[in-house]
Amino acid sequence: MRTKPLLLVVLVLGVLGAVRVEAERVDGRKSPSVSKPKTVPLKTLWDFQEELGLSDRQVQKMKSLLARFQSNLVAAQKRLCAAESQLKVAIDREAPIDQVREKLARIGSIQLEMRLEDVETSRKVNAVLTEDQLENWRKIQAHSRGTAQ
Repeated sequence: MRTKPLLLVVLVLGVLGAVRVEAERVDGRKSPSVSKPKTVPLKTLWDFQEELGLSDRQVQKMKSLLARFQSNLVAAQKRLCAAESQLKVAIDREAPIDQVREKLARIGSIQLEMRLEDVETSRKVNAVLTEDQLENWRKIQAHSRGTAQ
């Protein structure tokens, strides 16, 4: 059973705070800030430090990986917002279909980058754990989702 990458994103956003994106519109002006709604705090891997037998070094390594992930995610979200704004302008101006296709390809590329970063970070976090810790963490996750095996 593999860890769901989306859970990592939720974990990062819950732990490190809501993401705030200020994207620049095509005309160079700032668009209104977008804030994610506040959610109920999620328990993180390091909330189970004692149960999993995590060392302080492991916790610090995971926090570092997730902080880098969040930073990259925020930057990608800004690029995605700008690309979507450019697409809207192209569609509104009835730009040639090749230009619209180019804008859509850019959006798809950014989304792919974000998802791949999520999977890579998830694997890096898992690699910090021993096999026993990873197995126990997966049991904790399954139990919290109500899908205990």
